[in-house]
Amino acid sequence: NCQSETSEDSNTKSSNRVKNVFFIDTVEKIQLLKQYFKELEQGLEATSNRFIHVGIDSEFSNSKEDGCAVIQIAVNNYVFCLDTMFKRQHPDQLKMYNLEIVFLKYLFETKRFLKVVFAFRNDWKELYKFSNATIIRSNCNSFIDIQDTMMNIKAFNDLITSHNKNQPGLSCIVKLFLKYPLDKREQCSNWEKRPLSRLQVIYAAIDAVVLLDILHAMCISYKSFA
Repeated sequence: NCQSETSEDSNTKSSNRVKNVFFIDTVEKIQLLKQYFKELEQGLEATSNRFIHVGIDSEFSNSKEDGCAVIQIAVNNYVFCLDTMFKRQHPDQLKMYNLEIVFLKYLFETKRFLKVVFAFRNDWKELYKFSNATIIRSNCNSFIDIQDTMMNIKAFNDLITSHNKNQPGLSCIVKLFLKYPLDKREQCSNWEKRPLSRLQVIYAAIDAVVLLDILHAMCISYKSFA
């Protein structure tokens, strides 16, 4: 049974996965975030590792014009939630928007960052809209979509077929590989509201963190995949 549970126990268990969450909503914060990723990239040159794994997810605005409301980025033991719901009417807001686009293009186009996503087809459309057509999928590198992988690699496809899932959702994959339920109650909440509630922030952060945990579990279970 791959259905999501909605008990307080499952919410507590999931929230324990998130320790350091930062809401990026100022020019200073987005500059520090870019600097942090630059340092990660530079540090990678001194190691034998090929990639830094980065979990990415987004929550959508209810407006057809705005695209993404929040973009979540998980790396190491941190989750950064980019605030993308501002009107861009003042110089600081416009500067913030431009810095976010520059950072996202850098992150998405840098090959050494392996971006781990899930069913990202709609996210690409919303990112294209949010970025005013400057973030283009064909220009981005080093992405692995967990759902596509589950459906296209035989060992994983056999696993989901045995659970009667032709196109598995994230809750199903979390339960298969991580053995605990994923609380999805905040999925349809109002992501345009500011400030976000504590539960919204936890939900958003977990959706990015579990992608890294799933990839790790997949590599352990199927070493040929790693």
